[in-house]
Amino acid sequence: MDDFDQQIASTGQQAQAVRRRLPVVPADNYTLLLLAGLIILLISLAYLTTLYLRYYGGLDSPRPVFGKVTAVSARDIRIDIGAGQGLSAGQQLMVLRRGVFLSDASVRTVQPEAATVSVQDETVEISAGDTVVFSPLDSQP
Repeated sequence: MDDFDQQIASTGQQAQAVRRRLPVVPADNYTLLLLAGLIILLISLAYLTTLYLRYYGGLDSPRPVFGKVTAVSARDIRIDIGAGQGLSAGQQLMVLRRGVFLSDASVRTVQPEAATVSVQDETVEISAGDTVVFSPLDSQP
């Protein structure tokens, strides 16, 4: 019986030595799988958040540029924004009056601080003082 007690005591001492080397929290396969899944989920959420903010204007995104209609002719309007603000020929604009959409417009000619624009909906009456808006995102590749 003494041999058996000594063997149990020896085994207990070995178990304590092993227990000191192992982490406090035992980790089985399910715990490790859950932990890996949570890490992947957090990395994915961070990446998707960055993509969302870049696309919808939070990061590295130019803001819309607002201008005014300065003159109106039969088919064209003259606006007070131009190449200096990032406008280029062929770019699409929106024409607004007090925040209400009137028509889309297309840039024909551009100067440094002004541009000539063709209104796409000819039935709408555009007047001096109406607002034009364009997004520099449209001109980027």
